[in-house]
Parts: sequence; C-alpha cells; structure tokens
Amino acid sequence: MKLPRRQFLRAFVRWAQHHRADLPFSLRTTLRRDDHLTFTMRGIHPALVLVVGRQEVCVDIHHAGRSWDMLGCFEAVARHRPDGHHCDLCLDQQQTWPTREALWLDHCFEPLAAWMAGPLTSARWLDLCAHEGMTWATLTDADRTPEGLRYRLPVHL
Repeated sequence: MKLPRRQFLRAFVRWAQHHRADLPFSLRTTLRRDDHLTFTMRGIHPALVLVVGRQEVCVDIHHAGRSWDMLGCFEAVARHRPDGHHCDLCLDQQQTWPTREALWLDHCFEPLAAWMAGPLTSARWLDLCAHEGMTWATLTDADRTPEGLRYRLPVHL
C-alpha cells in the first residue's frame, strides 16, 4: 500500500505492516481517503470496522445499512512543547514522549493491539440492540438474550 500523506495515517500503516505477525487478525484496507482509512479484520465479522482518522483509531459497528455504535476509540491529541510531546486529552499533562509517533504508539496503536488480543479475541457474539431510536453494540461470550436485541452476529468467521 502506498503510504498516506497524513502523518498519523502513515504512522498507523507503518506500525500495522511492522507488527503484522504480532496482531491476532490481519487488516484489510476497505476504504482509503485523504483524511481516513478503513479496515476490516480477517476472520472477524465485517460489521466491525477500524476507522483510522487524523489522530484516532476507532472500532465502529456498521450493519444492515446502519451505524450501530462505536466499541472503542483510541485517540491522542499530540502537542509539541519544548520538553517533548504531550497529549492534550490527558488530565496529567506531565508525561512527555520524545516523538509524536511514540505518543501515538502509547495511546492508540498498542491499546488497539491489546483490545484485539483481549476482548475481541475472547468474544463469541456481537450483539446489536435498539430501543426507541437508540442503538448500541456489545461484544459478549454469553448466550443470554439482551433486551432490545436486533441482531446477534458471530464475531469470528
């Protein structure tokens, strides 16, 4: 894949390529725009979509022509100061990183890999629920039927 122009997108693609063997699921690019990329994960239901934006990686749920929920968003707002790079989203802004890439690795890429290896790997079902116009999604390994269940999708294909 040709590297994107935006630094965060470029850093994510480089990280994903470098850690391809370490990630529990390989990523497949499904959409490429100037300001974002979308990926599905091989072996995972295609309703789970990774959206990589300007400074975040979000796990969105899209199914049956509808956006149901966002299961997670790993984000950072990098700001350079004389002593290093800080995240404007952190309450404790004392922590510094030597580069933006190091900050993104700590706040976005490594937490995504941990989420993939933990909650996503262990989940059996993706439950899509709705009630009075609200929608939500949950990963579960339970067989109980939650209130408002509209779709129960297998996480692993």
